[in-house]
Amino acid sequence: MAKIVLEDCHEIRVQGLVTAAGGQLPIYYLGRIITSARERKGKRVKWMTRVQVSMEADLKGTLKILPQPGADWQEIELQAIPAPLGGFRAFAICPATGKRVTALYMPVDGKKFLSRHAHDLAYASHNIPTERRLEWRRGQLLSLMDLVSGMEIRKPKGMHWSTFDRLLAAYDEVDEEILRRDCEKIGITWP
Repeated sequence: MAKIVLEDCHEIRVQGLVTAAGGQLPIYYLGRIITSARERKGKRVKWMTRVQVSMEADLKGTLKILPQPGADWQEIELQAIPAPLGGFRAFAICPATGKRVTALYMPVDGKKFLSRHAHDLAYASHNIPTERRLEWRRGQLLSLMDLVSGMEIRKPKGMHWSTFDRLLAAYDEVDEEILRRDCEKIGITWP
């Protein structure tokens, strides 16, 4: 059975919540956020999730989440560490693992927001079959560059030439490996 992937889960980024609440200590925020996840059939599901964030000057606090109407409030411990250039970086303590995490996830059929490890979630790229990974990588590289008129690749505006050259070299390497593999499949020796 394939694992559930992160993209199929509702996600709450802790630092984003704290920043939205004003970012200055002490913090008290009661509001609603929209989380979305992908159902098994492929369509997106959006939920209005109620949250309550409170953090004191000692960089400790709580996050209360009402995942869906009719559910019980879920209380999660928050901690923060001072950032080198001012401000702070907020983390949640996963109720299941006790580890410090930056994001909490809940599958569509789940009941609680927990860490990625607690839900045993995988990244989408980990579920790609080995024979398709090169095509996936080639697509990722092409998405970073401008593809013009089918096969002409141009440097995107604002990208450094050194970055473009590195991406283009990686693209050529992956493209050649795909060509070599395809030639081997049909019995042609690749030089």
